[in-house]
Formats: sequence, structure tokens, C-alpha cells
Amino acid sequence: MKIKTAMIGVLLAISGNAIADVQGSDFALSTKWEVSGFKMPESVFSSANHPWLYVSNVNGSEPGFISRVSKNGIIDKLEWATGLSSPTGSDIYQNTLYVADAKQLRAIDLSTGAISASFPADDAISLNDVAIDQSTGDVYISDVPGGKIFILKDGKLSVWFESPDIPFPNGVLVQDGSLVVANYGLENGEGLARKQWKPDDFGTLYKIDLATKALSSIEPSKKKGVYDGVIEFNGALIASSNPTGQILAFDNDKSYLIDSTDKGVADINTDGQTLYAPYLFNNKLTAFEPVAWDRITTRQEYLEKGADNYYGDEGGKSIATHDGIIKGMFAGQQLTGTWDWEGEYFCRTSTLGKMDLGSDCIQIDVTQSKMRLVLDKGEGMSVVYDKKSP
Repeated sequence: MKIKTAMIGVLLAISGNAIADVQGSDFALSTKWEVSGFKMPESVFSSANHPWLYVSNVNGSEPGFISRVSKNGIIDKLEWATGLSSPTGSDIYQNTLYVADAKQLRAIDLSTGAISASFPADDAISLNDVAIDQSTGDVYISDVPGGKIFILKDGKLSVWFESPDIPFPNGVLVQDGSLVVANYGLENGEGLARKQWKPDDFGTLYKIDLATKALSSIEPSKKKGVYDGVIEFNGALIASSNPTGQILAFDNDKSYLIDSTDKGVADINTDGQTLYAPYLFNNKLTAFEPVAWDRITTRQEYLEKGADNYYGDEGGKSIATHDGIIKGMFAGQQLTGTWDWEGEYFCRTSTLGKMDLGSDCIQIDVTQSKMRLVLDKGEGMSVVYDKKSP
């Protein structure tokens, strides 16, 4: 399915013009900076009210640590906070950074980087993300493999919520009197350590009312990703899908694929202006800013902004030429086909190796460096490709 989905979109190449003033919840991401040198970075804390970024390094079987990073991408101190096991999600309340660390919640003094308190979670398997209600100081912590959400209230850690609807609670976010929870995926007779997450296993975002604990699903998010982090950014809920490398936006009854990045994109965060994404397997932190998609609606626009350029991903690349030819290579297979323009859509017929991909008319959106294809005239599956060299 992955090959066919990728190939259906393999066709174009586009270099549109990004618009600086980004409105609405459907937008693209443009890289501001990228810094490497971390040790399995799982999470990043950021806030408009705090000058530093704090990156949690799991560090494999070795002791983990927290890095302090400037907002322009300079590592100020790689091992800023030590004495940890495998730190993951974090949040700040007053002058304390609260960090999930295996079966402990750690409190770290922001002035010194020293651990000021530890709260054991004996009923947890492995704590993961942290979100704090700034109005009360209540700290909510997810336990992905344990299927629980804990609360630190009045200095005591206890189980706050558990439901079979959320077997793997991952990212958490306090928003408007609710706790938004990113369920990583569905049990479906398997645990977390599975070789492949199939679409039927994908997760959903939920809201839990902080006062009543009433649970409701965020329907546009249903089975759209294998969710890790969740944030509010640029007027929408944004979630990262760790094993697929996707970043998605949800607003009311709509969902949008805003970027396809490297696999292992973990617990994202934002300071309101920039989206920060740690990559667990690539040992890097990337800062993104929102840019507008440029919708292509005419043949002439496509010829000016898309034709005769290569676009693709790690699986390969392709080109759609000005004279209606599609060609390229994906997964070691040759892609061939033709394209035409009908109404507001790019319409193609193509073959990958011996596989007939059939025909489809596709919505095309571009930025200066990316292309998004939305199948079935903008009503179907989406893919995002990067501009490639010939």
C-alpha cells in the first residue's frame, strides 16, 4: 500500500511561491534551522514565556539527560540536567521543569539544572509526556505502555484516568478545561512492540474534561496517524505521527497533512511562532515556521510552477514534464505515465513497474520547496514531497 500510495502522487515537481502571512489551519512547514548532536531526543519543551528550549535525551541504555538549547538553534549545554534514567516529555510550572523519567516524575530547578524532587509512580510502566494546568499547578503525565494518565496534585502522584478507548496514551496537552490526549494506536491484539502499524491500528486524539473526566474523540483525527506529540499551533491542533514521519493539523471537522518529514518525529512543541520537532532516530532537533500552500488551479500555473521539476522522498523521485510525460523511479521500480489538466486538477494515468496505478485527478498545493498531492480531487489521501535535484 505504501508504494502504491507514494506512486499515485509521484508526478510533479513544483516550485511555488510561499506567502509570508499565513492564515487558517491548513499550512505547510518551512525549515528555519536544524541542529544535531543529541542522544535519542524524544521531546522538547518550548514556551513563549521562556527563553530556552529543553531537549530530553533518552540515550539508549545509557543514563539520559536534558539539553538546553537557544531558540536560534545553538546547544548551550548538551548535558544541562543529569542524574536521569530515560527522560521524555516535560513542562514548566513557575521555576521548575517537570520531566517524565521512566517510573519517576522529576522536578528540575531551572536556575541550576539540579533535580529538586522526585515522585515515584509505582503503578506505571513507563511515564512519557507531561502537561501542566497553569491555573492550578496540577501536573498530568501519560504512561504509554501502561495505558494510564497520572496526576501530581498537592505533592502526591496517583492514577487520574484510564480507559480501554485509549490503550496507549502518548502526548498530552491542557487546553480550554480539557486534557487533549494523543492515543498512539489501537491494541488490536498486539502491543507496542509490533513490526508494522497498519492503518486499522492508527490512533485518535481525545479530549478529557478536567472537571468531569468525560471522554470525547476528536473525529477528524481518527486513524490518521500513530500519534506522539500534540500541540496547539497556528490556530489548529497539531500532532506528530512517529513511525510515519507525518505532521498533521486538525481544525473543527477538517484534517490536513501539513508535512511529511523523517520517521521518528517525536514529541513536538511550540512557542507560538515556531514548531520544534525532535527526531528520535536522527539525533536532531528541527525548527519549522508556517508558510502558506499555493493552490495550483490552472494548467498555466502548473506549467510555470510545477512542470519539469523533480519531487520525491527517500523512496525515489519523479518528474512531470511540460509535454505531458511522467517518469521516475520509486522503490527500484520505473514509473511511467502521462498527465493532462481538467478543471482545477492535475489528472494522471501511470504505471509503476508492472503495477497499473490507474487514473486519478489530484489537487496540487506547493511551496518553494514542497509539493502536496491530495487525491480524488482534494477529497482523498494526501502525500507531501520535497523538491529534488535531477
